[in-house]
Amino acid sequence: MKDQTIKELIGDVREKIQFLITVAIFYAAFLAGYLELLKPDKVEILKHYSIFAMGVGLYVLLYLFLDVVREKRILLWVKGLVCANIVCLALLVTTTAFDQFSPIFGLNLLLFKISLVVASWLPWVLFIGMFIYTGYIFIDLFSKKGKRIEA
Repeated sequence: MKDQTIKELIGDVREKIQFLITVAIFYAAFLAGYLELLKPDKVEILKHYSIFAMGVGLYVLLYLFLDVVREKRILLWVKGLVCANIVCLALLVTTTAFDQFSPIFGLNLLLFKISLVVASWLPWVLFIGMFIYTGYIFIDLFSKKGKRIEA
């Protein structure tokens, strides 16, 4: 792996988040249409759609939080988690599409359930982590400013 600068790494993470937002929007629409065929219950469809819509909103906020991050280690973690979520959404799309031909069972069912849980919770994990990190940066910034005034 080539050694990236912070600016290049931020650009790389932003591109992955943009792709993730696109895939999440696609999957939410795909899932809503698929569930409408299976279960005409609008409340159930809206519940599933809302989970992925919240994820899209959290990824947009994560995209904005990247302006604050200046540590390579944090950016690499975010990049890895975003890539993991892309993989989970890809597994969800493929297992849902294959379900049309035969019911999901065995290993496919296990992959589907794990991917669904990870794809639903990972936006929250990333958002909370970035929120805590941003709070840490602001506290550190104000504590340094206070030390400069005293000296």
